[in-house]
Amino acid sequence: MLFEQFVTENSGKLFHLAMKMVESREDAYDIVQETFLKGYKSIENFRGDSSFSSYLYKTASNLCIDFLRKRKKNGISMVISIDDDDRDWVVEIPDFTSSPELALERKELREAIKQAIGLLPPVYRQALILRDISGLSYAQIAEVLDVGEGTVKSRIARARCKMVEILRKRGNLFDIDPSKKAKGEWTDD
Repeated sequence: MLFEQFVTENSGKLFHLAMKMVESREDAYDIVQETFLKGYKSIENFRGDSSFSSYLYKTASNLCIDFLRKRKKNGISMVISIDDDDRDWVVEIPDFTSSPELALERKELREAIKQAIGLLPPVYRQALILRDISGLSYAQIAEVLDVGEGTVKSRIARARCKMVEILRKRGNLFDIDPSKKAKGEWTDD
């Protein structure tokens, strides 16, 4: 009965995490189910070094990475979806609702960001998703990934830098020199 309550309280969060990482409802449901099965089977061996919910987050996250590795190995491309309420992104997406052209540009930029996230190494993608999409704190992510907070911060910073690099190489992002911006001169170095 206690485990059933725990499943009810945590299934939504785990599904959200899995959905963001694998972007398939069916696969996300399967991953959440497998996460709870693994949790149930290993509950007797749980040492209590962290909270059980953190243990399940780590399990779900690892299952997602395994799933993505298998999918990549089979030649299937991977895309991560991004919600409108994302925080702390290096690239800010302005509101382009005033014209169809600007709305199309916004859609293309969002797609470019999704693809850039999909190109990140799994450890960077995992940390970034846990922070910016799932909203976990650095301490929670460190607990889930079983690494130090410094490692978490480093992975997230590297993920963001790598995303900017990918977006620049693909022509989706360019630098603006603040002194030239004020004068209306732009550079795309």
